[in-house]
Amino acid sequence: MTEHHEDPSDERIEEETASLLAGPEALRDLTAARDEIARGEGVRGVEAVRALRPRADPAASRRG
Repeated sequence: MTEHHEDPSDERIEEETASLLAGPEALRDLTAARDEIARGEGVRGVEAVRALRPRADPAASRRG
């Protein structure tokens, strides 16, 4: 059986994360994000995010 040795910093990170997520600003952001997704305004996945990027101009990337 594998023993699990918890890093003491893990608990601190979890506490900081919980504190950030419990803040009023984070709760507003999470609610807004949930509403945007419900309206179909959200994207999921790496490919969807990449599709949002403007295509690079091949002429601009040439070095001369």
